[in-house]
Amino acid sequence: MVARMELIEVSALIPSSYKAKSGLPIMLATLAGGRLTPDAAWGLEQLYRAIAPESPFTVTDCYRDPETQRKARIRYLRWVSAGKPAVGTPAWNDKTMKADFVAEPGQSFHNAGRAIDFSIGALKVPLARVWEIAIPLGWSPVIEKPDTTASEAWHLDFMGPWAPVKQRLGYTQAAIAACLDIGYGHNGSTTEMFIQAQLQRLGHDIGKIDGILGKKTQAAIASRGLMGSPQAIAEALSILE
Repeated sequence: MVARMELIEVSALIPSSYKAKSGLPIMLATLAGGRLTPDAAWGLEQLYRAIAPESPFTVTDCYRDPETQRKARIRYLRWVSAGKPAVGTPAWNDKTMKADFVAEPGQSFHNAGRAIDFSIGALKVPLARVWEIAIPLGWSPVIEKPDTTASEAWHLDFMGPWAPVKQRLGYTQAAIAACLDIGYGHNGSTTEMFIQAQLQRLGHDIGKIDGILGKKTQAAIASRGLMGSPQAIAEALSILE
């Protein structure tokens, strides 16, 4: 599949939430998931530089590869199937369950290299202060109010060009498009879906990404003066801004 974006290592300044045996923090860039799209990597460095003078800021997760996402999704579904038992109760199993929502592979901004999870417990400032700094830099919380007790309070997305898609079609469609942008689609992803994602990025309101090049998609392609095979159209769209 064509990819428009490549992931890069995050700034070497940023600590992860994990520590080595020596007790020293492990830097985020050294971890397998310590990568983001270039614009999100810039956004994370700016966020860290702005917060660090006021509070420790450590990141637990950013990019997730397909297999990591798949395994996390399975653990979440086990928890749901068990009736969502509370953590610490007899029905809870921390080795096989995950009590926080995990999207399907290819439907998370983590998979697109455009999301971070940070340590709430490490903060010395209110979550509202983090939002005050993060939102102007392009980061979007996924919860409505800065409540540290809420699930996903620790999650921020850097949607970049996919923010308008979220406004038109919702969070999941925007995440699918962003994943396709780096060549990481969900099961059954096609070149045709990449084409639709790029048309969405360019502002064409063609409906949901389904891989079917219907009338709206064909009209948007024609309006760009493009023709040829789906692969050729995808490659042409990937360089358009």
